[in-house]
Amino acid sequence: MTNFKLFPFFGKRLIFHRNFYLQVGALSFAERFQRGSICNIQLFRLILWRILYGNTIGGTMKSPVTGKEMSVCQETRTANYRGECYSYTASYYLCKDSGEHFTTTALDMEAMEQVFRQYRERHGIPFPAEIKAIRMKYRVSAAKMSRILGFGANQYRLYENGEMPSLSNARLITLISEKDNFARLKALEEDSRPA
Repeated sequence: MTNFKLFPFFGKRLIFHRNFYLQVGALSFAERFQRGSICNIQLFRLILWRILYGNTIGGTMKSPVTGKEMSVCQETRTANYRGECYSYTASYYLCKDSGEHFTTTALDMEAMEQVFRQYRERHGIPFPAEIKAIRMKYRVSAAKMSRILGFGANQYRLYENGEMPSLSNARLITLISEKDNFARLKALEEDSRPA
């Protein structure tokens, strides 16, 4: 058996074994799902996956246990996100000899996107492209839009880049898609500035 190597990364430990890596000492995928957050470790794993295996999500990979080829399997699962239950199609690699399931960040992110899309549709939360289009319609910067809405300095930009807004913030964003509402909030923001 090959020796495992431990590498520190963002306060987490990663185990590298035959070009395969497992996350140790961090929240499980389900726990991150329920909290609605994505860890820096996922971004690192996605970058590493693309370096090692290219951009392909499907296909085959070698089992870290047996060294034999594994193929992608799919099944319907449910996940809790912000206190609500959603069904999604999960993809994973199955080692037929050991019976173990392996997943990659790309496969996990694919599953998360299914849940995020359902959550946005259920609650009428605009998608990132729609959030950016609203701001572009009024020709203001993301920082200015954050001030107008009373968000933190970079919050609107984060929503444009895919972060999930709270329901109240999503309602505000939807509200300002109408010009009259935007004009009122902009006037309030301008009136509240110190002279």
